[in-house]
Amino acid sequence: MFNKRKSLHHSPIVHYISQHKKALKTSLKHFAITPVTALLTCIVIGVVLTLPMGLFVFLKNIQIISHNLHNSAQITLYTNMTVSADQITQLEQTLSTNPAVQSFQYISPENGLKEFQQQAGFGDVLAELKDNPLPGVFIVYPKPSINTTAQAQGLLTQLKNIPNVDSAQLDMNWLNKLNAMVIFGHHLVYAIMTIFFFAVLLIISYTIRLNTQNYQDEIRVIKLLGGTNRFIARPFLYNGMFYGLFGGIIAWLLINGVIWTLQDPMAELTNLYGTTFNITGLNLHLTAMLLGGGMLLGYFGSRLSVSRYIRNVDVR
Repeated sequence: MFNKRKSLHHSPIVHYISQHKKALKTSLKHFAITPVTALLTCIVIGVVLTLPMGLFVFLKNIQIISHNLHNSAQITLYTNMTVSADQITQLEQTLSTNPAVQSFQYISPENGLKEFQQQAGFGDVLAELKDNPLPGVFIVYPKPSINTTAQAQGLLTQLKNIPNVDSAQLDMNWLNKLNAMVIFGHHLVYAIMTIFFFAVLLIISYTIRLNTQNYQDEIRVIKLLGGTNRFIARPFLYNGMFYGLFGGIIAWLLINGVIWTLQDPMAELTNLYGTTFNITGLNLHLTAMLLGGGMLLGYFGSRLSVSRYIRNVDVR
């Protein structure tokens, strides 16, 4: 039993975990020695991470709005001028059985003329017309599953070929422009994220470089005693990961704080348009991306600085 415990105590896995525990404690001691400097560094990293992730969240909300606009798109069908009441009934039955149509509204030529007279202000002129120049109109609302331009165009072509439909109209130009803007926004945000992530990498690398210089004497002693470069670098690598983690937490607080302050103004704005929209913040997936990305940037930034510095330390 004693030999088993002894072999377990000296096993490579236990030794590896023990080394990382010591490095973790040493890293936390570094933060405890200079708490103000560490806090300011984390705040700077958090602010730098806030802008690209904030833009990413903003673009995500624009995509949600764009998706909702696609769902609210409508197709207008104009009937033939000579269409009969029975043919209108057949049209209604055809639209009712179409699996891509959620609902529709029929506006007769008479009702259409009345609405036009009220809106245009030419009631007297239109009243003198012998024949009604307006056709019957079906306003068709596609189902939410029809949420792309290609699907809407396909439904438009299908409805246009229905008997007694003279023409059909789908105004997708502004939605196409919005989609193009969203795609452009994606590329712009990714470019900005790359630049700012590189800035975080440099900030952490420079900060860790200063830390290693402050512990230059200790590093020399450890190297003289036979300590490996990996053993020496491990606490500083944890330092970099902590900087990235705490910076990511600060960025998370800033982004969600801004979203929280915008919720009420957004609710008032959407109420004016008779709709509701809640700003979407950082969900679990994006939070993991932010914190994990911050830790990775901290690791690589510190490794970039520590590896070069330790190799060049003169132990003579």
